[in-house]
Amino acid sequence: MKDEDYERLIVYTNHLLENEKLPEKIIPIKPIKISNNTITYSYYLIHKYLYGTTRIKVIFIDFLKSVFIQLTDTEKSSIKNQFSRKPKNYPI
Repeated sequence: MKDEDYERLIVYTNHLLENEKLPEKIIPIKPIKISNNTITYSYYLIHKYLYGTTRIKVIFIDFLKSVFIQLTDTEKSSIKNQFSRKPKNYPI
């Protein structure tokens, strides 16, 4: 991931966490060499820490689809179903 993409991702993520809504004028992050499952699970861990797992906030799913180009063709229901599925080699 390019440095400017990473910086933008941090800004977008902070906006999501501080405002619980999507940032305006999102410039999607180009496909990266990380699996979709790793991306979604990373955001699941943030969600789990902040909000628990009883009710998944749909804004997290919308965020993933809006920010990551590689997830735009994935159905929201698929992302939600995969959200808590830990990748095989995930470090945590």
